[in-house]
Amino acid sequence: FFINIPDQANDNQVILQKKSPTKSNITLALSQSASTSQCKLIFSITSGSSRLFASASIEKGSFKHVAAVYDKGEENKASLYINASKVSSSSNSIMFNTLTTDRAPIFIGSGSDFSVSSAVMPGGQSAYKPQQTFSGSIDELRIFHEAKSQKQIDDNKDFSVYNSTDNILKLYFKFNEASGSYKTNNVLLDSSGNSLHSLITNYSTSLRVTGSVSQPVKNEKIN
Repeated sequence: FFINIPDQANDNQVILQKKSPTKSNITLALSQSASTSQCKLIFSITSGSSRLFASASIEKGSFKHVAAVYDKGEENKASLYINASKVSSSSNSIMFNTLTTDRAPIFIGSGSDFSVSSAVMPGGQSAYKPQQTFSGSIDELRIFHEAKSQKQIDDNKDFSVYNSTDNILKLYFKFNEASGSYKTNNVLLDSSGNSLHSLITNYSTSLRVTGSVSQPVKNEKIN
């Protein structure tokens, strides 16, 4: 996905989370920062006592492309790519046979507490507690059931993508639905072909106003 974090201080904010109360948890989050220029991005995968964490500094004030990858069967690590450059990998390797979340929903822009390595938190905490819902802009969220290589990430980040015959693209939110005089402005369309259309909570038309922010997907067809 592309993310634009405002150039202001921020508290702990969850970007995306899929979490079972008793089993697996996959979370992307921002940690507290008083800086107006950067903060820390955290990628967490946990299942029981097995945990992978990757973290990296990310700049505020403009869109950055982020890819969070778990390369099962290769290095078995969690990695973060920013603008298609690999910036961080977990210090350990774990082969998760399954990541069962009991069909828990994915939340975007909100989430709940989770255990975290003290090494990835600025204050050395062992628990991540969200203090704010996400403040910023997100575009072009894609979830694949396949680890993408650095070249694949770089080749595809500036274009719309389409699902393949093996259906590895599981979710695709473009976030570019048009607002207008109809009743379902709060519907978010899934472009993966899997019909996982969703609803935006507390929707307002201002959520879709781009203002002076430039479109991050450079080669997306506007029409």
